[in-house]
Amino acid sequence: MMGQKWAQKIQLGKESVFGTAVAASTIWRGVGGNLHDTREVEAVDEQIGMAVKSNRAYLSKVGGALDMAATAATFQQLCHILEAGIKAVGTGAADGAGSGKIYNYAMGHQAVNAIKTYTIETGDNQQAEEMEYSFVESFTLSGERGQPVMMSANWIGRQVTNTTFTPALTVPAVEEIITGRGSFFIDAIGGTLGATPVTGMLLSWELKVDTGWRGKWVVDKGQLYFDFHYFDIDSFGATFSATYEHDAAAVAEKTHWRNNAPRLIRLSIPGSTNTTPGTLYTTKMMIIDMACRYTTFDALDADEGNSIVKVEGAIGYDSTAGKSLAITLVNELVSIP
Repeated sequence: MMGQKWAQKIQLGKESVFGTAVAASTIWRGVGGNLHDTREVEAVDEQIGMAVKSNRAYLSKVGGALDMAATAATFQQLCHILEAGIKAVGTGAADGAGSGKIYNYAMGHQAVNAIKTYTIETGDNQQAEEMEYSFVESFTLSGERGQPVMMSANWIGRQVTNTTFTPALTVPAVEEIITGRGSFFIDAIGGTLGATPVTGMLLSWELKVDTGWRGKWVVDKGQLYFDFHYFDIDSFGATFSATYEHDAAAVAEKTHWRNNAPRLIRLSIPGSTNTTPGTLYTTKMMIIDMACRYTTFDALDADEGNSIVKVEGAIGYDSTAGKSLAITLVNELVSIP
């Protein structure tokens, strides 16, 4: 029987030991995306008196990848991307006596965060494959009018091999993060995050993060896959881009750009009410906090008869604020499944 599209799925399992494959513990609620075997086979260049090239080749390197296609972000499953790319949190912090659990994914400053690696299963009813020692190399979050927040991620892993799906997993309950429910705040770099709301200006936004995590291949272990993961500061990068209505607030932000003045930016989006209100939160929540320096303000454009301006900024550590990038999620999961 040939494989069928309806049977395709992604299943995730959190590893206890880096690179030791585990059974999946949850199903990813998204579309598209299957493991890609990135092994490298090199042809040998030789002159052997033949008028055609030979088919001599060797396997030099083994690896795998998964491009998680853009799908609606949820308060529950965005955690997997952040666990494998920013910080291994694992268990949510209690919010007083409330039912909400707080997951704070802040970039490490004076020390590199530990991340959680995963075993990933993909395939269909014909054949499943798995990739162990998987982590997130880059991810994107974006918000457009009339749409949910979208999330996508690029994973890399040690190798892709045939397997059978972990059976009988329950499809998890999730809740979408809706862009239009958001609030936007911009403050001076020496101010307080979330103190100054800006309303009626933000039309769309995108956060792109290269996590800096990479795999390291060595030549003394007798293996063709990478041996360990490491953080490469030269690969890390985070950018925030947005479309602003060209109003007084946007004009003020352009002045800050011209003055090379970094800004504290917060984007917060609530969800449904939690079963029991907590000390800090009564609803599910996503909060993105950024120390951001504008890098570009485009020429004016137009949207539905109004002037707009597209902007971009670089996110990085600011010594005045003591901050860089942090993403907080509030849901009712005691721990990440």
